[in-house]
Amino acid sequence: MATLAIAQGLNVSLGVPFDNENPSATADYVTAAISAGSLSNGSASIVQIFVGNENLASVDQVPSEMLSYITQLQEALPNVPIGTVQRNTEMLDSSRYNAISGLADLFTACDVVGVNIQPVFTADTAATDAITLVSNQWTELQNSDTESRFPGLADKLAITETGWPSAGSADGNTGSVTGAQQFYSDYMTWAAENLDASRSHYFQMFDLPSRTDTVFEAHFGICDQDSNEKFTL
Repeated sequence: MATLAIAQGLNVSLGVPFDNENPSATADYVTAAISAGSLSNGSASIVQIFVGNENLASVDQVPSEMLSYITQLQEALPNVPIGTVQRNTEMLDSSRYNAISGLADLFTACDVVGVNIQPVFTADTAATDAITLVSNQWTELQNSDTESRFPGLADKLAITETGWPSAGSADGNTGSVTGAQQFYSDYMTWAAENLDASRSHYFQMFDLPSRTDTVFEAHFGICDQDSNEKFTL
């Protein structure tokens, strides 16, 4: 996929899957990422690589293999920022960041740290107010309390997931096409004023009907499963 995207002149933020239960399975993905990291097409290239995505949500210790893979990628691709993607919860909720041994060391080892901020999972959040929640949490991630916990984190942060679903209802929140369009517009305006383009990502391009883990997960696409736009971009 990275090869195809770069061939079309697109920059790529590359994800390397990490399975806490089977860390050795990541080795092949790391090898592929190293190969992809050497690709370029004019100005298009791999701009950053993330090892693991929300894999610390239910653990009490950072897997040592994560750090090993991050170091391996950094040594192989010294000009490509390497890091991980985790939930905002692991950075802002004391019940989580105090429970995970090695979390500060992980963030210190990273060149870039992706944070997923999904406002629809905060109860009683209207789509019209969702960008305010994102902005407030981003500000909290930059403040002195966060800096004292995770020195240097603020300068490494990228938003790697944010969005609003077009269907689903739970905890006082409702997905709708109107809400999805509203949040997309609000986020694009906010991100242009607050983030470097390489540090801003939107979740996601297409609906994934196979996602049944929450009532919202199947409906985050700005296009449906058949690639039809839900609203004018």
